[in-house]
Amino acid sequence: MRSSFLICFLVVFGFYSTFAQADDVRFRRVSPPGGFSFQAIHSFNQDKFGYIWMGGFDGVLRYDSKEIIRFSYQPEKEDGLPSNTVTAIAIDKNNNIWASTDKGLCKFNSLAQEFEQVHYSYENGSQANQHLFSIQFDGQGKLWIVDEHFFGYLDETTNKMIRITDGLTKSPRLIYNDETNRLWLGTLDGSVYKVNYKEAKIEKLINGSGSMVRTISTSTDNIWVGYQEHGARMYDFEGKLKYHYQYTKNPDYDISNASIRKIWRDTRGQIWIGSYLGLFKSIGKELIHYDHNKYEGLPHNSIFDIFEDNQGGIWIGTWSGGVAYMHHSDNSFTNYRHSDEPGTISDNMVSSFAQTPDGQIYVGTELFGLNLFDPKTSSFSPLQIKKQKGIIDIKAMEVDKDGGLWIGSAFNGLFYRPATQSTFMHFPAGPEDGKHVSAFEVYSLCKSDSGMWIGTNLGGINFYNFSTKNISFESKKSPFEQLLNTNCRALTIDTNNNLWIGTQNGAVRSHLPTGQSTLFNIYENNNHKTGSQNFYFITQLSDGRIWMGTGGNGINIYNPKSDSISIFTANDLLKNKDVYGIIEDSYKNIWITSNDGLILYNSDLQTSRRFVLNDGIQGDLFNPSAIYKDNQGNIYFGGTNGFSLLEPKPIHTNHRPPNILLTKVSANNRSIVPIQTGINQYQKIVLDPTETNLNFTFSADNYLLPDKNEFSYRLVNYIDNWVDNNNRGTANFINLPAGEYRFEVKASNNDGIWNDKPASIDIVVKQFWYKSTYAIAVYSFIFLLIIIGVIRFFRERSKLKKDLLIEKMEHKQEEQLTEMKLKFFTNISHEFRTPLTLIKWPCKPVVTGYKFNRCSAQTT
Repeated sequence: MRSSFLICFLVVFGFYSTFAQADDVRFRRVSPPGGFSFQAIHSFNQDKFGYIWMGGFDGVLRYDSKEIIRFSYQPEKEDGLPSNTVTAIAIDKNNNIWASTDKGLCKFNSLAQEFEQVHYSYENGSQANQHLFSIQFDGQGKLWIVDEHFFGYLDETTNKMIRITDGLTKSPRLIYNDETNRLWLGTLDGSVYKVNYKEAKIEKLINGSGSMVRTISTSTDNIWVGYQEHGARMYDFEGKLKYHYQYTKNPDYDISNASIRKIWRDTRGQIWIGSYLGLFKSIGKELIHYDHNKYEGLPHNSIFDIFEDNQGGIWIGTWSGGVAYMHHSDNSFTNYRHSDEPGTISDNMVSSFAQTPDGQIYVGTELFGLNLFDPKTSSFSPLQIKKQKGIIDIKAMEVDKDGGLWIGSAFNGLFYRPATQSTFMHFPAGPEDGKHVSAFEVYSLCKSDSGMWIGTNLGGINFYNFSTKNISFESKKSPFEQLLNTNCRALTIDTNNNLWIGTQNGAVRSHLPTGQSTLFNIYENNNHKTGSQNFYFITQLSDGRIWMGTGGNGINIYNPKSDSISIFTANDLLKNKDVYGIIEDSYKNIWITSNDGLILYNSDLQTSRRFVLNDGIQGDLFNPSAIYKDNQGNIYFGGTNGFSLLEPKPIHTNHRPPNILLTKVSANNRSIVPIQTGINQYQKIVLDPTETNLNFTFSADNYLLPDKNEFSYRLVNYIDNWVDNNNRGTANFINLPAGEYRFEVKASNNDGIWNDKPASIDIVVKQFWYKSTYAIAVYSFIFLLIIIGVIRFFRERSKLKKDLLIEKMEHKQEEQLTEMKLKFFTNISHEFRTPLTLIKWPCKPVVTGYKFNRCSAQTT
């Protein structure tokens, strides 16, 4: 009996847990407020690189998490996309994108970045009907086509459509390939056929209901069929009807006879139904209706397509060009803000929270006072604190041991409402007579067993004694006199009965039984030296340490065991940040409010995450001490735009690292399409010598909160260190010298999970021809010839000089020799001449007489 009860309990508990978990859904709008078009988005697909392709009545859209690119019909392009009415998108095993339209078939040319028409005929050579309803690839890679009258597969070698007509009695309208590569056919009269694509035969499984089949989905045991007018039905594999879906909670949204556009079974086994009447999810035979008026991220109630991507995200296509996205790793915060609607909070500047023993939640604001919050109805009721109307700037709230509610305000002192009363007592600023506080501004409150500690601005510390019902000014006494001229923003009592006081001039610890005090500030020269002088919040967590939120220095943690201060920045998320609140949830996670978002720290894993406005919280800026956990484990975070409520449930983490999508490369403003060869791999790009200014545009295939994707890049051989890019998705390089480079980029998803292998593309900037290796070789050869010529010239010149010198020397020697000969012969002649002269004079008369006698003889 006991075991049977336990089994029943577990079954019921499991069902309701599954139901509750299934309803924990948040949709995020992808399309702009006006939609991508005024008509529907009714076809999704994802290629192997991660791009999301969408088809509708306004062409084909491609989405990369940062940018939408539209491919539409252009009349001047005769062979381009034949029509803007895209009926289906299919992707083959080679990652080619195919699109069917009401005027023909086309295929995407990735090099030209445009769709091109695919022309084919029927197997007998006759012209094929171009009004296509559906296309799908089978397990062998053949493309199956459903047109207005026939269906069959495309023989790409002959460009002919081989029609299958045997056994088909009505016009086909839908072809569907399930996850096990079973091919199904739906017809105009509602019949469903199983297609044997290997033998090109069909077998009827479900007889027609009289309404056109719009969608088919399968599991190992069941077939779901959505009809144009007969709702959604589930069959077994023998064609027997198992269940006809109905929504009985509201007849206005009963889908039993509605137009069902899409049924999708996701990887978790959940059945999603998209209809004219809205989006539904099946949990067993129960339906959950997601009304777009209640789910902010759903653009429209008329659903046309549902698709699950490779990352586990669910895409919803709606009328008016709407696209929504849902991911199971998303986290849902509930936000409360002021509006003109009745029952909303009185002001968005939320400063404090409190809960009385009867479970009532009180919310304090800075402009319009106190609100009573009803979590069941999510409504607020304003409460009057003082008799005169006016602004009540609430700074702090606390509930004492008897259930009394205490409120500290700016400019109005202290208010107190005993648990048994409905009106507040007022303690304005005034003399120390037991009925006044020491300053107009009360910024902090902390209960103890004997009374209430009160922290003021420029009035020090006050104490309300429960026994005497009087207020005393403790700053006139030791050790609190040092707090008289500062703002006491934070108060807490630890397990050792120490009162901790956080001020603008450091922190003070006072042991209440003994009155012994210790200072913690930036001027201390011991273990009590802090990183900041300004303290906003102090609390003791379950680890026994004192956590202190500071201005500009993250969290200062005091360890009682080592009597020392350490600085905590949550893995640098709180570095140089203001910390306004610290609290533990039911799972011992630590939540921290700051001036830069909401931080979650897991002390076991030592991991940190930041939540910002895009995550669904009230905003990035919170208010000091506006943090609270109620008796149900719900945590409240107050800020400048209302407050966020977090229920006690596990926080989801998106563990999938993203892949990089390098979408564009520009060189000197010349656009280059990067050719992707694999995941995170791209074909080399070679640039001209003048193309030295490069721009890279990139994104990531994480579509959950894509604004939180972050990037880091480098250009190897130019900038070898990684450069943080945040979410910009662009990188620029100017005046690159000629050379070989590798551009690398890595990315993290919305939860800070980085991919291990970066995407890379090789870039070659060619050298000018006159600076090329061959040119340098020629230059070197010519230079060498010149050097050789110069050397030979100088050698010849030197030889010539030497020859001239030798010739000169020889000439000089010849002159000298000639001169010597001349002198020699002169001397010789002189030597001969002198004796001859001596001989001549005596012989001269003889010769003269001889000549005379001879002449005389001749005349005679």
